[in-house]
Amino acid sequence: MRLISLIFLAALAACSTGKVIFNQGKLMDKLNGPREVNDESIKRAMDAKPQLTPGFRLAIHMPDPNEQWNGQPWSAADRERVMQMVRAACNPRFCKDTVEITAIEGNGDKLFVRQAAAERGAQAVLWIRGIQDVQIRDNGRAWTNLLILPAFFIESEDVYSYFLASAQMLDVGNGYMYVDVQTVGRAKTKQTPAENDSKLILKQARSGALDQLIPALEKTFVEMSLSESKKTIRR
Repeated sequence: MRLISLIFLAALAACSTGKVIFNQGKLMDKLNGPREVNDESIKRAMDAKPQLTPGFRLAIHMPDPNEQWNGQPWSAADRERVMQMVRAACNPRFCKDTVEITAIEGNGDKLFVRQAAAERGAQAVLWIRGIQDVQIRDNGRAWTNLLILPAFFIESEDVYSYFLASAQMLDVGNGYMYVDVQTVGRAKTKQTPAENDSKLILKQARSGALDQLIPALEKTFVEMSLSESKKTIRR
């Protein structure tokens, strides 16, 4: 019996040494999902050219909070924060107004997003998505769970939460990508094996990603406005 206990303890110790690895590229691939790539699609991407002029209508799409698609949905408060930022960024040298797109068919497909924007008279669409990654590792106190009862009291698990936020601004007409911004929010907590509730830490990571994404987009929009202003002066 003692030998079995020692073997079990060794196994727990091995589990506790696992490293937490966050791979942003793989998470982005998961967010994008499978796509068809061929010579024709590559040529279309190469042929697409920027064609926006100041005073365009900008559509904004964030997956609806009621849609459980490819990760955690955005909250109503998240959506309002983004809308306020974009409205404030609109000026005569950039976009004239904005329109929000909520739930659409084919969530996750750029063509459906562009189609929905076109139907609302927009020339560009800002597409904001997000996906999370949660990893749980034993922190070396797992041996206490041999007693069973401590599983309800001993925080023997470290929980790491990552939230990848992605913002892309696409030309509705030809799919040209004007903006491609990604930010990552991180959060960590401890829990007992009996808890296994990561909702709060997911919210913290998502909020952290959005806190970075909004100023990054603001900076990009300002740079685009200044660029258009210089073009006007040259004329």
